Amino acid sequence: MKYRIATNEDIEILAEMNMELCKDENHKNQFKSKNWFQERMATFLSSSYTAVIFELKDSPIAYALFVNHAEHVDTIHLRQIFVRGSVRRQGIGKNAMQILLNKVWPKGRRITVESLSNNHKALSFYKSLGFTDYSVELELKGNDIITN
Repeated sequence: MKYRIATNEDIEILAEMNMELCKDENHKNQFKSKNWFQERMATFLSSSYTAVIFELKDSPIAYALFVNHAEHVDTIHLRQIFVRGSVRRQGIGKNAMQILLNKVWPKGRRITVESLSNNHKALSFYKSLGFTDYSVELELKGNDIITN
């Protein structure tokens, strides 16, 4: 599997894969437009995020999006890692993580990742790689009412 750092020329393919990711995990963004996803990925790449595209036979099959943590200089935050559904369960995600750890990221960094709490496949994947529970983020939606 080959890998490369994504550029602005990759925004369309990153947006396409991010759309698939949102649908797979039943994310609230899954109904946004293709243009919204393209703008989102362009914003990530123009800020401090880096995307890596993984390819088989010159065809993009996966990506990872990460950033150096703003508050902890020893930490990289993996925002997303995604493998296309048509090639899952073949070790591509694990291979992509090995590439990130051994060839892309500096050695010895702490890696953090978030997952939707109902995305059991992602949680299982991360735990199979050695990630452990560290924190829980809770949400109170703007329209929720707190009663006594």
